[in-house]
Amino acid sequence: MMDYGDVQAVTETKALPQEFASIPPFATFCTIPMAATPDKYAELQDEVEAELFVEGKLTMRIIAVANNYLVVDFTSEQSSLIQNKITKGLATSTFFEGYVTNITSLEGVYVLNALWTDKVEAMSTSLERAESFPPLKKLQVGARCVAKFEADRVFYRAQITSLKDSTVKVHFYDYGNSALVTDVRQAPDELLQVHQLSQLVKVLNPPPSKEVCDRMIMMLSDDSKFEFLKVNPDSFPLDVVVFKNGFDLRKLATPGLNITTVEYSPLPVIKKFGMDEKHAVCDHVLKRPHHQEADECINVPAKRALLHISSPGTPGKVTVMKEKD
Repeated sequence: MMDYGDVQAVTETKALPQEFASIPPFATFCTIPMAATPDKYAELQDEVEAELFVEGKLTMRIIAVANNYLVVDFTSEQSSLIQNKITKGLATSTFFEGYVTNITSLEGVYVLNALWTDKVEAMSTSLERAESFPPLKKLQVGARCVAKFEADRVFYRAQITSLKDSTVKVHFYDYGNSALVTDVRQAPDELLQVHQLSQLVKVLNPPPSKEVCDRMIMMLSDDSKFEFLKVNPDSFPLDVVVFKNGFDLRKLATPGLNITTVEYSPLPVIKKFGMDEKHAVCDHVLKRPHHQEADECINVPAKRALLHISSPGTPGKVTVMKEKD
C-alpha cells in the first residue's frame, strides 16, 4: 500500500480513478544507516521501535537523499539515535565520509575513509625513511614491499602483481593504483601490519545511461569529499550508494531531476494498526528549500507526516508518510 508503506494480502481490488492515480504516493521509504553488531539484532530492533514511538518529540534529521529513499537519523534532546546505539555496542554505522583515491569504473572505486587521514599521515611519515630500507632480496608475485612511484618519486606500500624479465609491476594498495617500478624495498614488519588504508567499493545500481555513468566517474575523479552508504556491509567489493553534499550522485549526474530535503518532527500522537504496525503523526518543516546542484527544486506539498514501522522486520527501516494539506 504505497501511501502507508506496508504490504498486505487482499481479496478485493478496484480501479483507481484517474484524479487519484496522478497523485504521488504520500509515503517515503527511509533507512537509518546502522547495522546490528553480532547477536544484537533483536535487542537493537526492540530498542529502535520503542524509542521511535515514545510519547515525546523526536526530530528526524535527513542525512542524505537517495534516488527513491531518504537516509535519516532521529534526535531527542540533542541525542542521536545512531550514536546512542553505537555507544551501547548494539550497532555500527553504515554511513561514512571519504575520498576517492583511484577509480577505474563504477565497480572499481578505491575510497579512503575520512576518519583514517591521520593514519595516512602517520604512514607517510614512516615511509620518509624508506630510502634506508634494504632492497627486497626475493622478488615474487604476492610479496608485500615498499616501492617508489616514479610520478612523484615517493615510496608507498605495495604488493607485487607481476614479474617479467626485469619489469616489476606493483599495486599500491593504500591508494588502489598500479604501476611499473624499478625501486623495490623490504618493508619493516610494523608497516606491513597496518591494515590497508583504502577500501574497494562498487557503486550499487549504476544508471543504465553510459553518459550518466561517465559523468559520475568524472565527478568521482576530483579531490572532493563524498559520503558513502554501505548497502551490504559484508560484500566485496563493498556495495555502496555515493552521495555528494547529501545528494545521491546518480541524481546529481542526471540532468533535469528535482532535488529537495525536508525535516520532520514527530508529535506525541501514536496510532496502532493491528499487532505489527505503529504510526506516529509528525509536523512537517521545510529544512533546506534548494540545492545549487539541482536543476529545479520543488516544495514538498505536505504539512503533516506519519512515521510507519512494521515488526518483525529489518531494524532501522522506517517509512515516512506525508499527508496532504
